[in-house]
Amino acid sequence: MLFQVLSTALAVQSSGELRKQWNYARPTLHAYDCCHFTTRTRLVLGTLDIPFDLKFYPYGEGADPEKCGGTGYKPEAGPVYLTGKKSLPALEGVGVPCPDGFPALGESSEIMKFALSVGGLSGSINEASQREDVASWINRVNPVRKSLERPRILRVPLTDWATQADIDYMRWMHVAKQGFDYEAAEADTSKLTEELAPLLEELESMLHGTRVEDGSPTLQADGVLTMDDILIVPILRNLSCVKAINWPPKVRDYLEGVCSRANVPTFFEFAN
Repeated sequence: MLFQVLSTALAVQSSGELRKQWNYARPTLHAYDCCHFTTRTRLVLGTLDIPFDLKFYPYGEGADPEKCGGTGYKPEAGPVYLTGKKSLPALEGVGVPCPDGFPALGESSEIMKFALSVGGLSGSINEASQREDVASWINRVNPVRKSLERPRILRVPLTDWATQADIDYMRWMHVAKQGFDYEAAEADTSKLTEELAPLLEELESMLHGTRVEDGSPTLQADGVLTMDDILIVPILRNLSCVKAINWPPKVRDYLEGVCSRANVPTFFEFAN
């Protein structure tokens, strides 16, 4: 259904026409700064030089306390009006194909498909390479990164955590719904960083190319970003809030290079 809407929208309005309109009325990406899915969309939009504004939301706003263990607040507020769900990212703007009755396009995958179909004034992102080492690395790093990232991202000064109520809601989601233990994760920091170290070294060996624009490392030998990078870099970005990590220089250059190109800041300055 959404692909039909997208095709119709682009048939009526060419990519060039949309880009011209966005120079005067930029679309807005509604977002959570901590969210990997939001970071993916920011990387795509930024790399393609598609102009957009960012609006961040407190994480607990829009969650119903009666359904969330007493956490969350203002269940009809926050991002709910955008897509009918307390879910971000969501893209709102001229020419953006939206579900009937709502002002924004939700789901990071749909936003990225739309952005890639429009294209940018410069920059490019190729399709995922289907490299088995990339998929394997993501699967193996995820359990470690969650335990390192979750306790510390809550101490980074983001709009996501505007109040203690926002932190309480995030913790409830992880503890009550996923059985995550914040205290145990922090106590295991040394063990977890030891587990992460060879994974980062492995990632360094997977960086086969160099970007022509700035000389920063890339996964692909031709130096062009792919959707592989869009999946890996958000993981690294959130891990940048972990002070105990010893970063291989090439991996840090890779993270900072991709983020800088897309104008997405890392969390190194807030590492704890």
